[in-house]
Amino acid sequence: MELIHQLGFDKAEEIDIPDGHKAIVRERIKNSNPEELIPWQEARKQLRFKKT
Repeated sequence: MELIHQLGFDKAEEIDIPDGHKAIVRERIKNSNPEELIPWQEARKQLRFKKT
């Protein structure tokens, strides 16, 4: 939910995330290597957002 808020989605508290999706994210966090992680600010710079 923190990421949803950081991305600027309105009414993020109304988003229902399925338990299966939450389990996948938790498993990925558990198996991640902290040495390979980068801060969100850096990751965001690397993303290319589509302009509409």
